[in-house]
Amino acid sequence: MKKALVVCMAALLPVFLWSGTAHANVIGSVYHGSDYSYSDGFWESPRDQEADGNGVYANLYSDGVLHGFLWDGNGSTAGGNSYYFPGGIDGHRVCEDRKSPCSSWVWG
Repeated sequence: MKKALVVCMAALLPVFLWSGTAHANVIGSVYHGSDYSYSDGFWESPRDQEADGNGVYANLYSDGVLHGFLWDGNGSTAGGNSYYFPGGIDGHRVCEDRKSPCSSWVWG
């Protein structure tokens, strides 16, 4: 009986040891000057808040994969797009065309 219990525990040990890192989606805004990109954890919305002719784009990671250049490229304060990522958004930053550097990365 004792040997069977040890064998059973040894078989279950990998199940308890293999528990991946918890996934946290990023929620909130990241800024580059007046421009920003907002994430609710699944939707990303880059927004150009300056009428300076420079568009704005967001970079983000979803499920560990980099997705680049989500545009609000009109170079003005009007409008903008939102993008959905069913796997959730791990981290994001916002950049402005023809300017550098981008904002810092923000992670969930």
